[in-house]
Amino acid sequence: RILFLLLSLPISVLAEGGLPNQPYIYVIGSAEIQKPADMVNIRFEIVSRAADQTKANQEVQAKAAKIFALLNDRKIGQNDVIAFGVTSQPQFEQEENGQRRGKIIGYSVSRNFELKVREAAAFPKLVDELIAIEGVELSGIDVGFSKENEMQDDLWNKALKNARERAEKTLKPMGMKIDSVF
Repeated sequence: RILFLLLSLPISVLAEGGLPNQPYIYVIGSAEIQKPADMVNIRFEIVSRAADQTKANQEVQAKAAKIFALLNDRKIGQNDVIAFGVTSQPQFEQEENGQRRGKIIGYSVSRNFELKVREAAAFPKLVDELIAIEGVELSGIDVGFSKENEMQDDLWNKALKNARERAEKTLKPMGMKIDSVF
């Protein structure tokens, strides 16, 4: 009997509050800004492999110093460069199924970098110079905008304006104004 009573309750009682109790329209606003990127983010690492861990570390440190000098010459600000710590991993004679086996035959030492190039025009030459340094391995390049937050705010405002225009266009044939809906 309880199941029958539950089934006979109007669905509207259970769904109360889920839908508006007055007419409404649903519009989506969109906006687009076409602007070339003015900033580039580069991720790379310096890698050195040698039988002696100290030698591999010295090579990485020497290459890091060379990179810092290059970035300084290219006027890349210190706040735009992140140089992570140095990592060292042994290399084994043989590896099977992801398992390291055998004796250690050398070491791989690396240091990761991330940098922002705020002048996109300087990017191609800088990448060529980085790649020319032996042991530099690029891992990612992303383009962006220096004033991204302002652009997002501008896009938001344009999308809202577009949504309002679409709503007015929809309501006008019905003799309604958008102000009467809001």
